[in-house]
Amino acid sequence: MTDSGVLSFARDPRAEQRTVTYWCRFPEQQHRFGVNSGLALRTPDGKGSEYFLASAGRDGSIRLWFIGPNTRSGNIAKRAHLRSLEEHTDWVNDIVSPAGYPTLVSCSSDATVKVWDLACGSCLATLVEHQDYVRALANVGKRQFVSAAFDSRLILWDIERLAAFSEFQSEGVDSVYCVASTLHRDGSLNGSEGCQTIAAGCSDRSIRIYDLRTGQDQVRLQGHADIVRCIQLSSNGLVCLSGGSDGVVRLWDIRQQRCLSAFHHVHNDSVWAIETPPSFAWFLSGSRDGTVCRTELRGSKETVRLYGNELESRDRDRVCNWSKAVLRICLAPLDNYAKEAWIAFGESHLRRIPIRAEGSSEECVIEGLPSVVDYRVLNNRRHVLLRDSDDGIHLWDVCRALCIRSFGNNRSIEDVQKEVDELVYVPSWFTVDTRLGSLGIRLRKSTVSDADVYAVDIDLETESDDQKLNIGEHVLRGLFHWWRKQWLKHNPQIADSSNLLKTASSATSSNDESPVPQEKKPTAVTPFVFPGDIPVVINEAGHIEPLIHKLAHRFDGSEKEQRLCHHG
Repeated sequence: MTDSGVLSFARDPRAEQRTVTYWCRFPEQQHRFGVNSGLALRTPDGKGSEYFLASAGRDGSIRLWFIGPNTRSGNIAKRAHLRSLEEHTDWVNDIVSPAGYPTLVSCSSDATVKVWDLACGSCLATLVEHQDYVRALANVGKRQFVSAAFDSRLILWDIERLAAFSEFQSEGVDSVYCVASTLHRDGSLNGSEGCQTIAAGCSDRSIRIYDLRTGQDQVRLQGHADIVRCIQLSSNGLVCLSGGSDGVVRLWDIRQQRCLSAFHHVHNDSVWAIETPPSFAWFLSGSRDGTVCRTELRGSKETVRLYGNELESRDRDRVCNWSKAVLRICLAPLDNYAKEAWIAFGESHLRRIPIRAEGSSEECVIEGLPSVVDYRVLNNRRHVLLRDSDDGIHLWDVCRALCIRSFGNNRSIEDVQKEVDELVYVPSWFTVDTRLGSLGIRLRKSTVSDADVYAVDIDLETESDDQKLNIGEHVLRGLFHWWRKQWLKHNPQIADSSNLLKTASSATSSNDESPVPQEKKPTAVTPFVFPGDIPVVINEAGHIEPLIHKLAHRFDGSEKEQRLCHHG
């Protein structure tokens, strides 16, 4: 593989619709953005005091934690982490386990559904049918599940065949926000007979009840004044709970198609999460204001606040603090799911709280990492200044994917920019992507070759001070260094022929009495060296699934140049 092969992304007209994105970040075991979903799974040996916790993050990752006797208090992130799954390219919105551990299913805003083997950490399949963000999942059988998306479709899947076998869609529905079935999300209580009913919360403020045997939405429940954000269905399929952006939790009788109870005063803000035990005797609810409450469904209908500041939650006119928003509540499989719960927030932390204690603080926390909330591209087009959610200011070199300086958290990003920016002009050759909480650098064929600079001006060693190079093309050489190295190992004849040509050229020049003037070759320039553990993603317009998604050092040479640069 020659350098021209590496750079065909930038030079080949067939690559017009292709992008290469690499993420500048440290190796990490924790989430770097909000946690959208969590799922507690029983261990294979069935020990009552131990379980696995899977978390789905807005950083595009799924992380697996072990919760046992040694992970009961404090920040347990380093002690509890088992593995990370990082093949999604956008927010991971939900996870379920149709058959229990080790099978896991995830859905994402990248419009894909993935099936995983948690025991070995591998992705078994990527399922592509939806055309928009896939928002929610629910189990419908021992080896079957349903996915709900913003394309208004509900798709039923079979894990054995790794294929869709049915689809529902209702008139007047633009987006489906949530879905629930009569089966448990962790697979432990799911019988082989499956379920016959699913419920979906929709953007038109309705709840649609579908009969899986007919594929029709036979019941439509109306009552919420805003989008239905979360829903739970009882095991017999006769009763459901829903929470909406109107701040109300409603209990419904499905056969009678009416609201049995409306809980107006449990929360003072949008209700984004609801969880119930198998008995359906009570429910936990979480709000955008960061409060978590337990409410009895039998007897007194008493509500107890388990987490959050009651005084703050009363002020609905304040600007919403998204980091405090409760995105998911997950019951631990202990004492019939009535002992403790994990709370996933808009911040990158997971917090465990006891269910029975009033007004108690969290027992322990899985702390996450700060996410990028603001950035400035400096004039030299090599450095980017970041501000994170902890107000820390950091300077990154995007040509090496390295943080080269930190400025603490007591200065504004504008002040630091004035201090470090240079009075130079370099054309823009990349765009910035921070949707996963880290610094992403995206390269497009139309602009990647726009910036030429002198090598000495960007601290690269060269034999000549007047040597120029193209920044974007030099970055591509560095990113695909491992690929080129491994490719040459698999294709030794290419390296041999290259050396033979050099030898022949040298011999011809020395023996020719009247040599033809030779074109001046560029002098050698030291390469940009990248960390091997940064993710590299290659996408093409019109393709939902990435062409390639790997860590830089895991390119093994088997990837075809045509797949990297001329796919399709």
